[in-house]
Amino acid sequence: MKSSQSDRGALLLMATIVLIWGLGWVIMKFLSPYVGSFDVVVIRYALGFASLLVIQLAWRQPLRIPPLGLTLGIAVVDPWHNQSTLVSMLLAIGGGASWGMGTVFSKMLLQRHRNVNVLNLTTWQMFLGTLLALPFTQLIPQPAIVWSPAVVVGLLYLGVMSSAVAWVMWLAVVRRVNATVAGMSGLGVPVFTVVLAWAFLDEMPGALELTGIILMLAGLLVVVLAPQGRRADPVPQVPS
Repeated sequence: MKSSQSDRGALLLMATIVLIWGLGWVIMKFLSPYVGSFDVVVIRYALGFASLLVIQLAWRQPLRIPPLGLTLGIAVVDPWHNQSTLVSMLLAIGGGASWGMGTVFSKMLLQRHRNVNVLNLTTWQMFLGTLLALPFTQLIPQPAIVWSPAVVVGLLYLGVMSSAVAWVMWLAVVRRVNATVAGMSGLGVPVFTVVLAWAFLDEMPGALELTGIILMLAGLLVVVLAPQGRRADPVPQVPS
């Protein structure tokens, strides 16, 4: 019974993450004419770190340094410029590879250190993400930020919801399910993003995009319907 409830809870978390991140991609596309890509990364991670730090201070939780072996992968993809170039495609592939490795490493870390607090872990992830991305805003020229109420709201959503809240939920999912299921559940994000982009940005998907959606939905269906591997029964102890 507890296992069934845990599975339903993980599915609910994954569905919520898909909604949050799908909307986040549409917001990033909306922000692209007003904020440089590296500025978006730095601002969203900084806001994520600040919001999680405030929560930990409010809950009086100590900000402990995570165990050694914590890995952080950041992939910055600039999808609104030169979409058809080889560089953009390689960046997208690199982002996917980073995502997959990050999921596996997170699972390994949470299995090895079962007492790790995911809220604390995500706080440090946001902090390191800010530090690592910050130099790129100086090395690579960024356009001046065009501030407006809509831009502020969009950045707040990316920082608080898409970064802080969603990443805490994601690590909770990775802790509760195996890495394969967690990674494959991410396929729902681009599907939902395409639907939102069609609705709000008038970006109608073509035949290639629709084919990709069908394949991703098929992959999700296989993962959801796949039988879970049975755990080995414990070896009975012979009484002495």
